[in-house]
Amino acid sequence: MSKTDNLVHRLEAVGFSGGFVRTCLPDWWDEQAEQSQSAWVQMQLGLAQRLSLDPISLLDEHSPLRLSDVGRPKYKHLALSAEQLAAANGFANGLARLLIAAMPKSAYELPESALELRNLMMSGQGERWIGFPQLLQLCYAFGIPIAHLTVFPAGVKGMAAMATGIGDRAAIFTARKPIHPAQTAFYIAHELGHIALGHTKNNQTIIEALTLDPDEADDSFPLDEEERSADAFAFELLTGRAEFIVTGPTDQGNASELRSIAQQTGEKMGIDPGLLILCYGRSTKRWQLSSAALKLLPDHGQDSASLVNRALRSQLDPEMLSSEDVAYLDAIAAP
Repeated sequence: MSKTDNLVHRLEAVGFSGGFVRTCLPDWWDEQAEQSQSAWVQMQLGLAQRLSLDPISLLDEHSPLRLSDVGRPKYKHLALSAEQLAAANGFANGLARLLIAAMPKSAYELPESALELRNLMMSGQGERWIGFPQLLQLCYAFGIPIAHLTVFPAGVKGMAAMATGIGDRAAIFTARKPIHPAQTAFYIAHELGHIALGHTKNNQTIIEALTLDPDEADDSFPLDEEERSADAFAFELLTGRAEFIVTGPTDQGNASELRSIAQQTGEKMGIDPGLLILCYGRSTKRWQLSSAALKLLPDHGQDSASLVNRALRSQLDPEMLSSEDVAYLDAIAAP
């Protein structure tokens, strides 16, 4: 077994998938570099920083591998092992530190009131509603980086998004390829709620399950207070109402009719029609009809996951990123 294979095996034992670890290796790493002691140490120290690993335990191959103390993560309705949870937390913390260091801090503080944010955006820019593009602008105005993860430390079925606090700042990560940009908007708004309400303080990471998705797990489980308040924040920001339910017939209508009603209602109420259709799908469980209606909206073809990562690069200071940092971002958050 090579030194690299042994390192991968050690990291697998603490929750990281082997494929993910190899993705995190620098692009200059090869068999020749493995023979260089200085390159070996440099590579390991880079991994320690990116994955929040204790560097001493990483460098000593005979020592049990430990993660740095970066706070205890919270996971919402996901079946994660203790190792997977620790790995996800270490990865998120390392990535958040990298992005926050490369993004200028905002002069403004994110308010706790979602309605205040909504009124500010709707009046100041003359927007019809607050959707995916507006939320990207909002996050960057407050110095909050957003990345869409194209790889993850371990396969976690059903994970949708994460929010990670670093000091008095935070970062947002989405991890589910959305069925529509309005779904991405809700994920971002929900994570913004966690940040605005102080749930990510003290380097806290929150890992979320799917929401407003046909693959969403049974949503009859009781939400904790943080989840209720983050949901309320998201809906108030996106709709003007902290409690928002869309009802309709469960056995009538077609996709064209649903699209038309959503567009008319959205224009009247200042709500993204895509969000209205997603909420209808969730309340009625008519996901096949809702998915068909979403495909008829003008913005359905928008690849919001790719747009998130392209926008991220426009917000980062290139002087604060090494070539290895850039290659790492390209590997885990491909545009």
